[in-house]
Amino acid sequence: MMSLAAASAYFDRTEVFDAYSGELLFLAQIDPYDDSKRDAMVAYRRVLSVAPGVVIPTHRCIHVFGAVYAVAGEPSIDGLNEAHRVKYVLQTADGQLSVGTITQFLDSDPAATVYAFASWAKDAKQEEESSDVANVFEVILPLGTEVKPKQVLWRAGIAYIATSVRRLPSDFVGVTAVRLDQVEPLEATIQSRTFNPATGGYTLGAAAYPYALRVRWQSLFSYDAQLEARHQEGDFTLALPDETVVDTSSKITFSDMNLRVLAVNPLEGGIAVHVRRA
Repeated sequence: MMSLAAASAYFDRTEVFDAYSGELLFLAQIDPYDDSKRDAMVAYRRVLSVAPGVVIPTHRCIHVFGAVYAVAGEPSIDGLNEAHRVKYVLQTADGQLSVGTITQFLDSDPAATVYAFASWAKDAKQEEESSDVANVFEVILPLGTEVKPKQVLWRAGIAYIATSVRRLPSDFVGVTAVRLDQVEPLEATIQSRTFNPATGGYTLGAAAYPYALRVRWQSLFSYDAQLEARHQEGDFTLALPDETVVDTSSKITFSDMNLRVLAVNPLEGGIAVHVRRA
């Protein structure tokens, strides 16, 4: 007698391919996502229904219907005593993002490149300081993606800095991130300054030319001491590679601006330098 699982598998007619290699993986059924709403995040989701025993690739990205989808982590199994279908939530991907520390971004050497989906969430306003707003995005990544706050996610023409990372109830990795105005590394000039009592001025040392990333100070700041200078309008953070030699006596030139250093805060995978126009 034909089992319920075999009868259900008879209707698996949709070919599912590996998103990276293009290899045919298995046959499945793709359904609309339940309770999706127009213009909501879930409107970009579907449901993958497969026979028990079907193995999802470890990178959890598939290609079907001409689009790439990330497959959620834990499957929901129907309530029968003997499971005859296994269902996964699918999240559409709008392209690949490189993921890495600030140093890896500046070196153009990402730790990983994964399919992702980025959706605008809100504008972060700072009325007490300026009329500027920052675009805050929700970035959805496959479960298992290694990403931490204060890391960078980027591709050609777009860059984000992560402010928080969490596992979503839908079993994806959710990253709250601020979209950056600077989308590629730019060169900075750093020179040490030594006070010369004979002349009453400063003697400049040899110049170093590391790549740097300009970030809103609200995204990368910490006050390590009560005497540390507070941020003022016009201040920003210059993120530098983690082996850069810089301190509060350094002179920095970046994007035709002469900057003075107010504080230096080491990060995991980079250095955050609080700068102000000289």
